[in-house]
Amino acid sequence: MRLIAILTCSIFFSLPALVNGYPLVFPDSGTYVRQAIALSGELNRHPYYSLFIFPIHMRVSLWPIVFAQGVIASIFFYITIRVMGHKRPLLFLVYLTAILTLFTSLPWFSSEIMPDVFTGLVILSVFLLAFAWDRLSLGERWFLVFGLAVMLTFHPTFPPLTILLSGFVMAVHLLRRVPRRQVLRTQALLLGPVSLAFLAMIVYSEALIHQATILPWTPPVMLARVIADGPGRAYLRESCKSGTPYLFCAYLDELPDNVNDFDNVNDFLFASDSPLLKVTQSAGVERTRAEASSIVRHAILRYPLWQLKQSLINFAHQLIMFRGIEPTLCQRNGADEQLKSCLNKFLITKVVAQYFASEFNDYINSRQSNDKLSLMIIYYIDVTVVLLSGATCLSLAYSWRKSGGPPESLLSDLLAVIVMGVASNAALTGILSAPQDRYQARVIWLFPFFIVLYFGRPAASSAWTDRWTALARIPTSAFSGSGDDA
Repeated sequence: MRLIAILTCSIFFSLPALVNGYPLVFPDSGTYVRQAIALSGELNRHPYYSLFIFPIHMRVSLWPIVFAQGVIASIFFYITIRVMGHKRPLLFLVYLTAILTLFTSLPWFSSEIMPDVFTGLVILSVFLLAFAWDRLSLGERWFLVFGLAVMLTFHPTFPPLTILLSGFVMAVHLLRRVPRRQVLRTQALLLGPVSLAFLAMIVYSEALIHQATILPWTPPVMLARVIADGPGRAYLRESCKSGTPYLFCAYLDELPDNVNDFDNVNDFLFASDSPLLKVTQSAGVERTRAEASSIVRHAILRYPLWQLKQSLINFAHQLIMFRGIEPTLCQRNGADEQLKSCLNKFLITKVVAQYFASEFNDYINSRQSNDKLSLMIIYYIDVTVVLLSGATCLSLAYSWRKSGGPPESLLSDLLAVIVMGVASNAALTGILSAPQDRYQARVIWLFPFFIVLYFGRPAASSAWTDRWTALARIPTSAFSGSGDDA
């Protein structure tokens, strides 16, 4: 029964891909798929998600990746449901999955060939390891620790996200005067996988550019950020005017100039005619990294308050940007030939054609490739559900505070970790990259997840049953006047 329930939930999570006619993809999907196949090193992507999905697709089909991600998400949900004490966890798992599929962005990330779906699972892992350890079986403990260690290698924001959450967990434990042994154990369970993930990233960078760094392309990414925020651009203009021999001085008029324009920053990093690419081609990767690091460091030291202000603004913007279902690659503004020409610009098109030739027609004819996914109603539903869930969470937190605490401590622990995780994700992506709906949408579904979990718990179900039973026992005469009252 457990296997059947999990496979059923995986199909639910795969519905967007099934409706689309092919797994959903993103411009970065091509890199993630190709790395392990071609054994190609990428400066701005670690290879570990690519290595993870390789034995799943085996150069045969991308469909198994979608179903595998759905299975993994379902397992995490099942463990969370079980530790909450549900008497029929498998039935509730199917119920929960169906609701999340219909009303949240989660299935759209699960159906996509990207590691974004694992962001929320990292947050759930932290909660389970930190607050539900005693309720986990031995197999579940190993699964969570090993799973967390693997997931943290998929994206450079995952380890710092876990570090922020582990600091929050430690603060909670210290305030509760938790025994020292338990505090140390929890930190080891959370920071051990972080250390392994950082080690894996450093090994990759050492092999690729012969430097021990977390991500080879971090300095240029940070350079794009401080330039778009303003301090980097101001510092460069001053330095270039005073004669500092920065290579970027030749491209001052081509630098990003809009703090909230993600495409502007993205073009600086990846466009074929960007200043960054021109400098890299002329000076090489090592000198480009060194110059970018120097500009970032001096710009922040020169304008610390300005940069702090812009970082806080970026964080605030990212916190409220979560309409992130973005499966459209090309917009249908003209003839079919123009659409095909647009698709051919993406690496994923070339990857599917080269390595998954039998599926190429399905990819080309999919709703996503032809801009036929009607998403407006999905946007409205997703945003509405998130806002209602957030308001309900605030109401619950207020009522718990007023009454002296939640009905179960695990409930408040889970909500606290979710809030901290969502805020930390916004800080990391908004400050280090650029505010974008997609980044926050990959975790915002945790609020509806919590609401369904809360109102579906055994105690809540019993309370609702008791209320309806009591209502049913009220005599009919109680709702109508007697002859004496006339």
